[in-house]
Amino acid sequence: MKSSIPKELAGVAPERPLYMKKIIVTGSNGGLGSELCRQLDEISPGSVIPFSRGVADLAKASDLEKALEKIGNADVIIHSAAMTDVDGCEKDAETAGAINFLATQAIAMTAKKMGIRAVYISTDYVFDGEKESPYVEDDKTNPLNVYGRTKLEGEKAVVKVEKSLIVRTSWLYGKTGKNFVKTMLALGEKGGALKVVDDQVGAPTYYPDLAAAIINAVEKEVSGILHIANSGYCSWYEFAKAIFEEKRMDVDLLPVPSLEFPRPARRPANSRLNCGRYAGIAGKPLRDWRDALKEYLGV
Repeated sequence: MKSSIPKELAGVAPERPLYMKKIIVTGSNGGLGSELCRQLDEISPGSVIPFSRGVADLAKASDLEKALEKIGNADVIIHSAAMTDVDGCEKDAETAGAINFLATQAIAMTAKKMGIRAVYISTDYVFDGEKESPYVEDDKTNPLNVYGRTKLEGEKAVVKVEKSLIVRTSWLYGKTGKNFVKTMLALGEKGGALKVVDDQVGAPTYYPDLAAAIINAVEKEVSGILHIANSGYCSWYEFAKAIFEEKRMDVDLLPVPSLEFPRPARRPANSRLNCGRYAGIAGKPLRDWRDALKEYLGV
């Protein structure tokens, strides 16, 4: 079937349908990576090539290139692996640069050499959060921390690959790995008052929803930069409040400014992403963040 996506929003028409493609997924043991692998395997069993730390060390670019060249016959690589510990990146900028930038650069260069379509998962943290409205794809970037800077350098490497796609997203959570929801539930069970910042806003984004949207964009061979997040937005305090409301937990929750929680890395106050481009491509936006939260919590 011929694609109905406007030319300015998409790449060329798919040469082969998704079920016929071989897709490498880096970070395949992580939250997003494992969900991508699960959904891709449901669509096309055997099409996914999981790429985890056991295959190659992301901090060693030369090993990464050799591992990718050994795989050889892939059509797409979705690079979801990263050093995502924001404060950890601030404390160890060298390792953050090796993983978030140099590894991404190696993947981009290898993909370009081998003719593999590159898809890179980036972050809202490439922005400084000073804009009053949600960020669109071509807004000026100005990261406040090492994590954001190294992810932006990764973007600059990937954009050089023909037909590549950069997906920016925000506030991720799901069943695999640590996340804000798990942390709040654990703290809530302990009892006592909880202080949560209320001057940072963004869109909590559920791994399964994001993975499905990325797969949709890959299937339609969208290129360029794409913002994808669940609809709506909230502060971290409002996110925590919603978690406890949905779980019917009586927790003494106190909103506080970020200044009460000094941390190594500065965070943007506004992490909202305008996802209109993705909505135009898909025909609809991702569901509201609170609806996704209910599914995750099983309520």
